[in-house]
Amino acid sequence: MTLRAPSLFAALFGVAAAASPALAADLLPPLPDLDTPLITRDDIGAGWYLRGDVGGARSRIGRTTLSPNPGFSAFQGDKLGSAVTIGIGAGYRFNSWLRADVTVDHRFESRFTARNAALAAPGVAVHHGAKISATVALANLYFDLGTWSGLTPYVGAGVGVAGKTVSRYTIQGAGAPASNVAGRNRSDFVWALMGGVAIQVGYGASLDLGYRYLALGGAETRAAPATGATRIRNLESHEFRAGLRWSFH
Repeated sequence: MTLRAPSLFAALFGVAAAASPALAADLLPPLPDLDTPLITRDDIGAGWYLRGDVGGARSRIGRTTLSPNPGFSAFQGDKLGSAVTIGIGAGYRFNSWLRADVTVDHRFESRFTARNAALAAPGVAVHHGAKISATVALANLYFDLGTWSGLTPYVGAGVGVAGKTVSRYTIQGAGAPASNVAGRNRSDFVWALMGGVAIQVGYGASLDLGYRYLALGGAETRAAPATGATRIRNLESHEFRAGLRWSFH
């Protein structure tokens, strides 16, 4: 039996109408479950973590000056030696990729050395030496970049304040006894950039291996009668740290 065109179109329309609900159900996302609460309650303490870190730091000095300069040449060879750091902190994980914490770190004493010369005696070096320590408090924000086989790389940034102490500052010219200059405490706004990887070790603990760049500001002494005050500007610290993070679940 042959079908006329109007009858064929009517038959096809009927099949399409019957199939459209099933096709729409496949293409559209499922309707939300009205029995599921929009806000879920996490266990008490979930998301919070504690941390402890140790590390080593190498520093770079932007510039060392005397103020006022009573007749000395510019500093040469000014540098700050390596130091050990130790710190603690507490933080909160907002989701699988964003977390924040507050940390307090102490940088133990490192050796500052420099030399210059009195303009009245060119070529005769004057040697400067001191110990510099720092305590740094930071508020940090991190982005975790996914987890592969228990390894979670991350990047982060922090801002805060650093208190620096200059102690045991000495000045010694050729053949002359060393003279002592009183140190000084100074606080500055500081910032940091971080990157590293966290290694899951179980029981809510992660081993954190990372690098931190820290802009420490400056440090200074009190004014000495013969030389004025020594000012160290633009201290930068490059730190390699190992720590343990323990999460509450």
